[in-house]
Amino acid sequence: MKTIKKLSLLGLIMVASILPSCSKKNPGPVVAASNGLITCKVNGAAFTTAPIAGQSAPIIIATKIAIGGQNLISITGQSAANITAAGGSAAGSFDSITISLNGISAPGTYPVNSDITLGYIYSTPNPSSAIAKSTGYVTGNCSGTKGTITVTSLTATTIEGTFSFTAKKESTCDDTKTITDGAFKVTFMN
Repeated sequence: MKTIKKLSLLGLIMVASILPSCSKKNPGPVVAASNGLITCKVNGAAFTTAPIAGQSAPIIIATKIAIGGQNLISITGQSAANITAAGGSAAGSFDSITISLNGISAPGTYPVNSDITLGYIYSTPNPSSAIAKSTGYVTGNCSGTKGTITVTSLTATTIEGTFSFTAKKESTCDDTKTITDGAFKVTFMN
């Protein structure tokens, strides 16, 4: 299961890295879209999922797969509105929140562990490749990470809840991002 979870998270990171995005200096009020919404604060800066160019709704990838009698739920959503404040990256960059839940089948409050991981990723343009350069901050890989996710509703087609976590830079465990006031409501892809 750990391999499946890691592959799922890697897949979400890759998808988040290649999706184009657009940003606004003042995104205005947040309205839930048909495919969902993720909001939080990253080191105090507001994060809200944002539409990609040409779309009217935020793009959120949410899947629920039954493997060996257990659910594997993966959610990722991106924003470009707060990248300078939260990630310190250049214009044209984007950031994303990832949620990976293995074995969750009912509403409840769950601490992060090897089966439940939360992450924050920021990506910058890579002039030598079509794939953006990404830096990931995750729970579970470094000591000192913590967090909880509360699933308030879980159906065959939707999941909703709240989250907060402290994650460390996945590659070096030497930098920290604190994510607070997290909330999500998404529809699973068919």
